[in-house]
Amino acid sequence: MIGFITNSNSSQEIITQAIEAKTVINQDRAHPSRSDRYSLVKTADLISMFEAEGFRWKLVAQERSRKASYKGFGTHMIRLESPEIVSGDSLIDNEIKPVLYLRNSYHGRSRLRLDLGFFRFACMNGLFVGQSLKSFNKKHIGMDQEYIKGVFSEMKEAFKGAVPVIRSLMEKEISLDEQLNMAKAILTERLHLQQNVVEAEYSKLLTINRPEDSGNSVWKVMNRIQENLGLNFNSVPVEMTYTVEVLDKDNQIQQKERRVRRLSGISEITRLNKLLFDLAVNAAKS
Repeated sequence: MIGFITNSNSSQEIITQAIEAKTVINQDRAHPSRSDRYSLVKTADLISMFEAEGFRWKLVAQERSRKASYKGFGTHMIRLESPEIVSGDSLIDNEIKPVLYLRNSYHGRSRLRLDLGFFRFACMNGLFVGQSLKSFNKKHIGMDQEYIKGVFSEMKEAFKGAVPVIRSLMEKEISLDEQLNMAKAILTERLHLQQNVVEAEYSKLLTINRPEDSGNSVWKVMNRIQENLGLNFNSVPVEMTYTVEVLDKDNQIQQKERRVRRLSGISEITRLNKLLFDLAVNAAKS
């Protein structure tokens, strides 16, 4: 675990994080529910190959299963970063660094994939690139060191292509109505499984939590929304409610207030982050 990195200053937290990382990352067999045809790709092997190319890494999320038999086999996500990849644009390089998000599992419920993203220094938030930019989803068939070298090269090119897009997000300012439209669109998607939502506290997603996030640029608005909706792994959303219409026992329509709860699913957090990025790109084009 040479390249293991952590944001914690607590020795106990660092030890705990390292133990949790070791359990799932060093897994060397598929879950017993998998057949002999299941193609196992060890996360530890992938990390070693990325480390050989100068990458450092951190376990940022892992599935918490209620069944003891699935412990150590669940979906997990690794953030990979390389000090060699910079944009050359001081405004961007002082704000973010490009990262790769590697998602893997040993129980067959989610496929191995790589996604391009960014890590923002001001708030320690992780951002995902959406479909607005070239897809960076990789299949795991035939992965070897040469393949990883190719990924490294593609990552540099992808980040190069992302620079003007990020610049546009930083430079484009939008009105309060446009900000609220972004907030409403992402919160509506967050609540897509809830029926008959009639109102929600969309404006709370625009709350400014630190001086660095003050401003009306699409970039600042996107980061505020992401943080306030709890779209960082292991984070919670701001206190926020929404109202739904339901039928009571007499078949009469009643309104009930509910609280927006914390997301825990790796796939859903990733999906909403990508959608938010695309909403931001579209807002910058308007």
